Amino acid sequence: MSKHPIRKLASTFGLLGLSCAAAVSQSTINVPGFLKFEVYTNITGSTVAELTASPNFPGSPGRTFYMPSFDTRLVYPDDTHDNYGGRITGYITPTETASYEFFLRSDDASELWLSSDDNAANLQKIAEETACCGPFEEPGAPETSFAREMLAGQRYAIEVRYKDGTGGDFCQVAWRRDGDTTPAAQLTPVPIAFLSTPIPARGSIAVTQQPSNITAAENDTVTLSVNFTATHAPAAVQWQRNGVNVPGLVGRTAKFGPLKTTDAGTYRAIISIPGAFTNSATANVTVAPDTTPPAIRSVVGQSSFDKLTLEFTEPVDATSAVDQFAYSFDGGLTFLDATLVNSTTVILRTSPQTPGTTYTVSAANVLDMAGLSSGDPGTTKTFTTLDRVAGGLKFETWLGITGTAISGLTGDPRYPNSPDVSAYITQFTSRQIYADANSVNDYGGRLSGWIVPPESGDYEFFIRSDDSSQLFLSTDENPENAVMIASEDGCCGPFEAPGAPETSTPQTLVGGNRYYIHALWKEGGGGDYCDVAWRKVGDTTLPVNLPFIPGSVLESYAPAGTFVPPTVTIVSPVAGSESPVGEPVTIIADATAASGKTISKVEFIEQGRVIGTSTSAPFEFTFYDLREDNHTITARASDSSGQVTVSEPVTFSVGTPVATVKIAAIDTETSWRYDRSGSDLGTAWQLVEFDDSAWPEGLALIADEGTTTVEPIRTRINRFNDQGAYVRTFYFRKKFTFGAVTPEVKLKLRHVVDDGAVFYLNGQEIHRFGIAADVVVDYLTDAAGHENIYEGPYDISPALLVEGDNILACEVHQSGGSSSDMVFGAELIATVPLVRTTMSIARNGASVNISWAPTGGTLESAPTPAGPWTTVANATNPLSVSAATAPRFYRLKR
Repeated sequence: MSKHPIRKLASTFGLLGLSCAAAVSQSTINVPGFLKFEVYTNITGSTVAELTASPNFPGSPGRTFYMPSFDTRLVYPDDTHDNYGGRITGYITPTETASYEFFLRSDDASELWLSSDDNAANLQKIAEETACCGPFEEPGAPETSFAREMLAGQRYAIEVRYKDGTGGDFCQVAWRRDGDTTPAAQLTPVPIAFLSTPIPARGSIAVTQQPSNITAAENDTVTLSVNFTATHAPAAVQWQRNGVNVPGLVGRTAKFGPLKTTDAGTYRAIISIPGAFTNSATANVTVAPDTTPPAIRSVVGQSSFDKLTLEFTEPVDATSAVDQFAYSFDGGLTFLDATLVNSTTVILRTSPQTPGTTYTVSAANVLDMAGLSSGDPGTTKTFTTLDRVAGGLKFETWLGITGTAISGLTGDPRYPNSPDVSAYITQFTSRQIYADANSVNDYGGRLSGWIVPPESGDYEFFIRSDDSSQLFLSTDENPENAVMIASEDGCCGPFEAPGAPETSTPQTLVGGNRYYIHALWKEGGGGDYCDVAWRKVGDTTLPVNLPFIPGSVLESYAPAGTFVPPTVTIVSPVAGSESPVGEPVTIIADATAASGKTISKVEFIEQGRVIGTSTSAPFEFTFYDLREDNHTITARASDSSGQVTVSEPVTFSVGTPVATVKIAAIDTETSWRYDRSGSDLGTAWQLVEFDDSAWPEGLALIADEGTTTVEPIRTRINRFNDQGAYVRTFYFRKKFTFGAVTPEVKLKLRHVVDDGAVFYLNGQEIHRFGIAADVVVDYLTDAAGHENIYEGPYDISPALLVEGDNILACEVHQSGGSSSDMVFGAELIATVPLVRTTMSIARNGASVNISWAPTGGTLESAPTPAGPWTTVANATNPLSVSAATAPRFYRLKR
């Protein structure tokens, strides 16, 4: 564990005997790496004048944060905050004397102020954004300052004032030194190397792993590492060389190279948290002359079997790396040309390769950055081209293709050999890679490989998609013999019964034989997916209930280990820990990919929503504004082949610990009563005393849905009633019993609904979705069309709860008279104060006194800790028992 923002661990520092830098007073210190970000809430409008006119500005912000970059997206990563003003203050310190231009961008308006020194009284406005949302602009625009001379090592006070109305909200500042030719639109916010701000001293940092000395050669890449714990978050790590910040060299693990002789020196990490900072021990980086010529580190084949990805051990000269005479092969393979990918990697194009065949490649006269040559005949590497690997199919997409016709994909010059995205799936569905229906638009896709039936027979194949799709199957393993067997010309329907164009005629397959198969689909806008199922003739499973074809019968050309999933674990915070309200919380995950692969991203998920993403190790994300409540987080790791693993959940609390009570959920336990009669039930059905005993019941999701859903459909129903009439409104009820309702009780609701819904608690409306607030609802009310995704959580007033019996009711409305699907699932969670119980046992002569607090509960005893446990009859608090009897064990049950 490298750091921990949670309060419970703070007391362990002394026990561990770790060195730490502690803030021992409330004096203000200038902490490197941060700016102060103050938020003034409940201010409407979108002009800076509306912020500065607020009586709370500048002395009474609603919230104060500290951010390690000149970018409010670190604190407010999305656009869910409206009607507030922001003030960013601190110092900026150049490391070089030069002229600098400043660039401002924001949503909505903003002003940038800079002082001639570190005195805020000398601030002057140097740039402003009067509207919103544009990129950083070149000089001449009002958002960009004129160049101004600044001295190395001199602190300059800086301030931004910005105002958000509604919609997007962010503010960012960049700068550019005279002579830097980077286009303004490509500049990034000023990083921590140049920032600092005064913060009241508090907290401590303990370095648990110091950086190590490194000896390397020119053009090598090396990694500096430091680990630490801290009393609170966020933490910023800036590395210095010879006591001077190195811009961009940040984080607990910092990789840099190719090394130059000027990179030699003494390095240390400056570790900061809001209120304290310390430095690590120093480590010497020694850079020796490069005496080693470049060698081939790895060669990996591609599924087109005419390309190879070759990686050198160090950066190489671009011209020599693509020379037409540089590469040669054995085994009859011919080199055609090379394309440089980056300083160490080239793509080699060859004559057709044989799958699963071993070749040797030679790289002759390739120069490294020191001019050393790989020689002639050169460095060699033996490799094996891709072979079929069991476990799944290849996923490929070609981006930037409009329309919904398959011909748009097949007619693109990049198809089929140059996809923009390549990954692998372990079921015949595109949703494993593009899980969010709205994440990508205007593209074409292909899922391809081989299917190996476990037994001989006739099989029907089913395809469904959004938008159009085509399914091809070969008579054998040869892709050239593939013919179209099913297609979807529109979109969005379920798997259909035989006779529909989306379903193939029976295909005769021999058990154990390979058959090439691929599906094409074309996405325009909105939802997107491509799913394929199969069924052996004679299987009576309804098409709508068929699962995707599993990876156990699928194969694809892929590197060994492609279908081995990554591992991922949340290491901080620990389960059950507590964080103060208003303190940022840093989530840290350990993620490891199988050999030959890398972790591409780790997403942090709460209640089905991605709330943070990290794309490089160490995988961590700081949450600045978590609400006071219990939080259950999982980490989802994706590797470079597209395989995904979700960690075990970790639950921690922000603020006073509370107990979570699951009132209703989308799971295998919560049963719902429902009505699909199509009748007008009025309002009586919303009340506890309504008799719903004749209603059928089922587990959520309860649905008539043929496409992919975010949770399993556990109860399938028909959107037409038993008389064959289309049902516009479905009714759902869940009875539950609740204990004492105190002011501390909180309720949260989230749901999966298609299309719209109104929720009631004990007969009173608590939430509506997809139906305007001013609409008087009846059984014929239409809702806005909506996909089945998680919505919420929504805070629900607990005032309608009663001690004893309660009813949660919901009516789900369709969009018009011909909606093709209906989906319902809901989760209602209560949090209640956590009662901490203490027990004490004290000897009193020949007796033992047992007492507990608070009073109440059931006292139980047993002869051993393993039981059996029995209730102590007529137990009083305190309870006196004889000390002369055989040993007994006691516990309190609440």
